[in-house]
Amino acid sequence: MGIFHSDECGKGIGSWVIKKTRDFAFEKLNLHRLELDVYSFNHRAEKAYLAAGFKREGVLRDAVWNGKEYADDILMAILEDEWKQIKAII
Repeated sequence: MGIFHSDECGKGIGSWVIKKTRDFAFEKLNLHRLELDVYSFNHRAEKAYLAAGFKREGVLRDAVWNGKEYADDILMAILEDEWKQIKAII
């Protein structure tokens, strides 16, 4: 998912999609683990994933070239038990 129009950034759309996708993965697909990659230059996305309960698991250093410099590929995941703790608070 990507939000490319700057007027649409900061409205919570991305955070909403992340949480809905996370909840669908555990509630409907009965997954035990949900994982993703985010590039280090995408600070807003990483912050949204952390807020949704994902944890950093590793970093592939200088794994991508964005046209002018290398960036890291950050590996993140959330486990079913972690998601259940989040849902219990809400």
